[in-house]
Amino acid sequence: MKIAVLCENSSSSPEFEAEHGLSFYVETSARRFLFDFGASSLFLRNAERLGIDVSTVDVAFLSHGHRDHGGGLAAFFEKNRVAPVYAAEKALRSYYSLRPNGEYVDIGVRVAPENAARIVRTSTGGTFALDSETLIFSDATPDPPEFRSAGVATLFERFEAPPSDFSESWPSSTALLDRFCETADCAQVERRGEISETCASANFARFEGNERIDAATRFAQFEKTEEACASAGFARIKENKEIDKRPKTTAFAPMERGEKADESRSASEARLKKERQVEKAEGVSETASIKEMKETASSLPTRAATAAFEYRPDRFLHEQNLIATTETGRKILFVGCAHRGIVAAMTRATELLGAAPDVAIGGFHLSIPSRGASLPEETLDAIAERLRAWPTRYLTAHCTGRAAFERVRRTLGEQINYFAAGDRFEF
Repeated sequence: MKIAVLCENSSSSPEFEAEHGLSFYVETSARRFLFDFGASSLFLRNAERLGIDVSTVDVAFLSHGHRDHGGGLAAFFEKNRVAPVYAAEKALRSYYSLRPNGEYVDIGVRVAPENAARIVRTSTGGTFALDSETLIFSDATPDPPEFRSAGVATLFERFEAPPSDFSESWPSSTALLDRFCETADCAQVERRGEISETCASANFARFEGNERIDAATRFAQFEKTEEACASAGFARIKENKEIDKRPKTTAFAPMERGEKADESRSASEARLKKERQVEKAEGVSETASIKEMKETASSLPTRAATAAFEYRPDRFLHEQNLIATTETGRKILFVGCAHRGIVAAMTRATELLGAAPDVAIGGFHLSIPSRGASLPEETLDAIAERLRAWPTRYLTAHCTGRAAFERVRRTLGEQINYFAAGDRFEF
């Protein structure tokens, strides 16, 4: 089996390009396949530099529904006109990353309608044998607390209403972040009466005046107060007839803070007062401009409509791992990000095979990429000790992070190595 790294956060030499993403090309005597596609078409350019013709790939696999692994799907479909892509049933949906500023960013994977027929859906929470040499599994039990990554606490699903199948067995983001923050010694550090920037990022806390809005606990579902509406980018909306005393468009339009907002509101109120004086003098019930503004406002969504959903921690039901067999019978475990835990993936692979895989390759999620931080050292040490118990060779990169890699290598030594775009392996 030959493996080439087509995409990773770093490159092995200036000859190859890098981006935050992951993609492997794998070749055996039986087939050629891709595991993930990176975030863009970059993997194709690196493939060309490696002398790999992606149009000859027989089959492809998407590890999970995040754009840094599936963003290159469109480019793949354009280059390869026949290969099916195996993806988990829930992979092609919207998933979200919570950024330090409290914004939920859609990081989901999209597939054009004309390519939808090439997606082969695999079942959620089960196993699927493509043939005697290739096994897909998505039923790894999430890691216990001592191995769990706080990095997954920044990743969310979005629901129109609480899902009937939602299990609270998956830990809350608050629990994960509290543990991470306490260990990192960044909890509640006051700086001139405001929480420190470090702690605000770790806890995703928002502050408006003296009232704290805990976005990590309530998933940014702000209370229906004047302050909360302002923080969400909406001007004050009165839920009574007083709303008709001023143009509705100003009530819904995001307003700049400070003097600009005050000036805008004052100008609007002055204009409205003048128009009402004209109405009174001319006996007109409603000026044309007021009517236009009301019609515009009526077509805009209300805050209730735009907030009729909630974010909950991602359960990673869209994630799957792959076990492939070499010509000599060695077992290679491919993981994309191991969001449910690299220990969990290794444990399940060992159960399915009856023995530990010979090699595990991929991202182990030992860091919080959006925060640029590694997991607490005691968590990394616990993971490393558990991985050392298996006679497996580990090849990792991407969401593992360099700093976390150096920490676990203290325990694992030469049992673990870091890879980059352009690297090649043969087993």
